[in-house]
Amino acid sequence: ADAAYRDALSIQPHYPEALNNLAGALKAAQRLTEAELACRLALTMRPDYAEACVNLGAALTDLARLPEAESAYRKAIALRADYAEAHYNLG
Repeated sequence: ADAAYRDALSIQPHYPEALNNLAGALKAAQRLTEAELACRLALTMRPDYAEACVNLGAALTDLARLPEAESAYRKAIALRADYAEAHYNLG
């Protein structure tokens, strides 16, 4: 999956959805710092991307950076009040 997302980004560098998906693959591989960076880059391209906020929060949680993770989850909820995964992860 990592290679496929990187291929997509080589074709379309400003593709926040591919970056967010890459972040998920990196997190699953325990490459947490890289996952954080991919989420942050996706959010620079699309600041209202609630899913990237949740992925960022998940990476930060695994990095034991809980205040930052909380902030990411709260931003996701502010963007989409009905986002169940953001509420669950915040809890």
